[in-house]
Amino acid sequence: MSTSNKIYRDFGADNTGTTNCYQAVEAAWQHCLANGKDLYFPSGIYRITSENNFPFGRINGLPPTSLLDCKNITIFGDGPTTILRTDTINGGDVIQLNGAKNLHIRNLYLTATISGSGAGSNGVSITGGYDNITLDHIWCENLPSLDKTTYVDGGKALTIQTPVSGQTVVCGTLKATNIFAKGCVYGFGFEINLVAASTMDTSVDVDIVAEDCREAVIVSAGAATGAIPANWSMGVRVKAQAINCMTDVTLGRAHGVDVECQVITTKTRAQRILNYAGVKWFAADTVAKVVGLLAAYAHNCNVTITGNKGECASIAQIGGTSTGSSGLSASSLNSRFELGLRGTSVSGDIVEIDFGGNVANSCTFICYGSGSPSAAFYLPSRNNTIVFGNLHTLKDLSVQGAVKFTYTDGVNSYGEINYDDEAVTFRQTLGSSASLRVIKVLNNSGSTVFAMRNDGYLSTAGRLTASAVATVKGVLPIYDEANAFYGYVPVYTSYTP
Repeated sequence: MSTSNKIYRDFGADNTGTTNCYQAVEAAWQHCLANGKDLYFPSGIYRITSENNFPFGRINGLPPTSLLDCKNITIFGDGPTTILRTDTINGGDVIQLNGAKNLHIRNLYLTATISGSGAGSNGVSITGGYDNITLDHIWCENLPSLDKTTYVDGGKALTIQTPVSGQTVVCGTLKATNIFAKGCVYGFGFEINLVAASTMDTSVDVDIVAEDCREAVIVSAGAATGAIPANWSMGVRVKAQAINCMTDVTLGRAHGVDVECQVITTKTRAQRILNYAGVKWFAADTVAKVVGLLAAYAHNCNVTITGNKGECASIAQIGGTSTGSSGLSASSLNSRFELGLRGTSVSGDIVEIDFGGNVANSCTFICYGSGSPSAAFYLPSRNNTIVFGNLHTLKDLSVQGAVKFTYTDGVNSYGEINYDDEAVTFRQTLGSSASLRVIKVLNNSGSTVFAMRNDGYLSTAGRLTASAVATVKGVLPIYDEANAFYGYVPVYTSYTP
């Protein structure tokens, strides 16, 4: 496609940040959309006021009944020197894509200001459905938010808020790479209606660096109003680096989400609950919310979080929450948590969220940071597999082949347990000496009390001295190494020492 470089000459857009350029940008957008041209913003400040967003995608604000085909147009700039800014009274997302498809945006810096108390402003907000949307090299900084007592409005760098209840317009593919969020409420947020989303095949792939944000990554939904398929996946994959964020990864009623997050911390707990203006993002925030991972009802998810959380309430909080009418477990279920995060916890390292006894079931925990898992995760009824340091807690283990045991070198095997189509076998491979013992039984103090030797003889500490014996009460049959009958050992009713 050809590029329209006439945003100055033909459309009169001011790139000094002095005047409102909404009409000029809208005219340029409509021209490019009608003629299949890319839209280029050279370096400068492009400012929109009057409660408007930059007019890409649908601009009427109404729920769409279909997706607007943007014809694979690319909207692009020169990187951080191309600044798109909304200055509004009651909030204006810089870019709001409401029901758009086949649109590509790259190399832009997004920011905003508000002077009223109506709403905050987001960087890129996706609503009303989407498909074939790509974002690359987008910088979002110091986006304004408002404390609404029960939630924080605006301030999100990249937020997907679709589908909503009853929506049938498709939510398809979105790929966002090289997203940089600084001083934002969320780096990336995915907030949807579970029932509507469970009917769609969605693919969302995000690569983001979030610095000084309230939450680096959040995937959440309200309680389901209807049934949800047990094996459903939201189709969300996130790779993130979280720098000095209050909470790094939040999963609330997440299904089939993959998150990989590296955490970097140089600030205190108290500093990480403050926004870019030095005040709390949310009045209810305390240092108790400084957590690496918060997962309440994570089903079929895969989470890896590494790095250093520094001072924190917990390395991770994992467990359950209400399910609504989903018909599914309120626990975190069938998920894998790889927790290589270091830090100094004041309220426990890896702690449970106990929602009426619903915590985590059939999950795998791999813990190699500074966090130790709560005892609640180890309960046998919860069927969790836990690796903590050199300790492995396994449930219902099935083994194909042999279990081999090494010794001081950690490489060579000196004993193994196997199955030979008839029975479980125990074998030592240290040597051929008849006196070598294959199996030893130790008592509580670690002393050998019974053993089976290489030559088949028994070695036992369970011996008594007898000078005479009484009558034979019975016999024990003995079989040879081929399982053929060999003879009997008598059992006496009593003996004389």
